[in-house]
Amino acid sequence: MPTEMRQIAFHHQEVARALLDYDKRRDNKFPAGTIRNIEIEEDPDIHATIIFDVLKGGSTEVKVSPEVLAASLILFCINSKIPMPADATKRLQKIGDGVALFVVKRDKSYGR
Repeated sequence: MPTEMRQIAFHHQEVARALLDYDKRRDNKFPAGTIRNIEIEEDPDIHATIIFDVLKGGSTEVKVSPEVLAASLILFCINSKIPMPADATKRLQKIGDGVALFVVKRDKSYGR
């Protein structure tokens, strides 16, 4: 059974854009302001911590779960016309200051 494996790497600016676009689609739950920094962390699951400079002054941190991080990157791929098979297994991994989305698809029709 053939298996297709791909790795799509995202720099931290692309992660920021993906998270902001995803947040807009889910009724703007992030605070009003600008992103100062994004940290991709593994402890043990990969997640993102966003530091916002908020409009009313000061800053605030928002932790993004692995599920939301993955969903935002998948949506980014869909919007950017990067092929993303729905039935593939997807996994995140920290790479430098960014993150990679590993996509693994097994061809179940092989041998029929």
